[in-house]
Amino acid sequence: MVHSDLNEHELISSTISEDSQTPLSETVTTLASNVYKELERIIKNFGENSVKDLMPVMISTLESLDTALHDREVSKLETESLKEQNEQLFQQYEREKSF
Repeated sequence: MVHSDLNEHELISSTISEDSQTPLSETVTTLASNVYKELERIIKNFGENSVKDLMPVMISTLESLDTALHDREVSKLETESLKEQNEQLFQQYEREKSF
């Protein structure tokens, strides 16, 4: 075990931002699970102290990654919306220009 107070579910859950209870993306959840398994292996070989300072860094990194993935998705949606608006405005311009 990584720490008697921290299991895989808690590692994954702890990366959910406290101000929003939005579930983590599937990508980040998978990464958190893989990190947890690797940390278990390291602890088994070198003891709990070998990862105690790494844990907060990993959680912060996973949170940042999840935020970046969310921001990218929002940007993609905004870009698509702007492209549609641009196309509509261009069509309107073409119609008005022909009058």
